[in-house]
Amino acid sequence: MIEQLKRLEGKTLETLDQHKKFTILTIDHSGIYINVHSTQKDRQLFREQFIDSWDYLLKNGEMTAVHVLDQGCHSSAYVVAILAEIAGVTYTIRPIHLRYSK
Repeated sequence: MIEQLKRLEGKTLETLDQHKKFTILTIDHSGIYINVHSTQKDRQLFREQFIDSWDYLLKNGEMTAVHVLDQGCHSSAYVVAILAEIAGVTYTIRPIHLRYSK
């Protein structure tokens, strides 16, 4: 899954609901590094946050942003926005709900 996301390096995305822009700087073995445009600060999103969320989405076929937050991820808006870029993932907002189908 992380390998699938490598194509996003250098791209600017938006959070799904509030449309806050962020740029994916790099993706490596420890996680994804982003720059949040509103604060101009760089942040690290840990690999485990993506692996756990992706595994849950694959197993259940759907997942909410609240689930990601409940798992201790304080960057859930960025995590779900990035996961929404994977082929086969669709989403709705209010509430944010990801769905995956092959």
